[in-house]
Amino acid sequence: MIARLVLAAAVLAVAGFVLAPALAELPGLLAVAGWTAPALLVLVHAVPVALCGMAWAAVAPHAPVAAMVLVRWIRDGFNEMLAVVPLAGEAAALRLLGRRGVKPAPATAGMVADLTAEVVAQILFSLIGLALWAAHASGAGVLRWGLPGVVAAAAVAGAFVAVQRGGGLRLVERLAAHLLPRRRPVAGLHAQLMALYRRPRRLAGGVGLHLLAWLAACAEAWVALRLLGHPISVAEAVMLESAVFALRSAAFMVPGALGLQEGFYAVLGPLLGVPPAVALTLSVLKRAREVIMGVPALLAWLRLGR
Repeated sequence: MIARLVLAAAVLAVAGFVLAPALAELPGLLAVAGWTAPALLVLVHAVPVALCGMAWAAVAPHAPVAAMVLVRWIRDGFNEMLAVVPLAGEAAALRLLGRRGVKPAPATAGMVADLTAEVVAQILFSLIGLALWAAHASGAGVLRWGLPGVVAAAAVAGAFVAVQRGGGLRLVERLAAHLLPRRRPVAGLHAQLMALYRRPRRLAGGVGLHLLAWLAACAEAWVALRLLGHPISVAEAVMLESAVFALRSAAFMVPGALGLQEGFYAVLGPLLGVPPAVALTLSVLKRAREVIMGVPALLAWLRLGR
């Protein structure tokens, strides 16, 4: 964790130096957007959060859909506010499911299946973005690194599924049984996961809902840039967000992609006619939205997870 903190601090320092000219324009652009902009982005982002909760409930119906949406919101809040702690949101979500009476093995299996569905949906989302970049005049550079990146991501996802189906989670079962021989908390984890994978319609529904969530998340950029006086089309919003999300995924070692996300927007924005300072302001507004949604999520967990 300390290494991740040091890495984040170093990346932030470099980003601050490189983006210094754009940072000088930030206060004025935030004034243009107005104090209501982050609140509006919260309302917009509530849609993909709800869709992700619905997808989780479709893949692994542990609880009513409304409860799964609530847990998904808390899970995202933990991952955004405590990005330095790996899998913080997933651990918090499993705790909440346990409070609802869901045993560790089915809860963990459902989490793994939902994460798999989300990864598949992100690959499809990236392909949609690449198809749009291919038709754009400035898309050649994005395609040169984007297409190999999507192929690599698909290969990693395939390996992840192969490990699951090959019995990789049995190792988790054995380790947990060794550490807690009397309780055996995740006994049957592999069998639970395979049972979920034998329901292809539910899995397909989860992938579809996650794909809708990725597309709906693009509305944040569309709304924010309109507020900043630099509107873009819906297709351009999908292009921008698909590229930034892909780069963020590749930069998973940096907590929350701090500094990197801002640089990604500043580099990709001009390809769509958005000045670097405006693209940087978009990233800052999204960070503000993360805090507005993340802090209440942490407080909700403290109350619900006690």
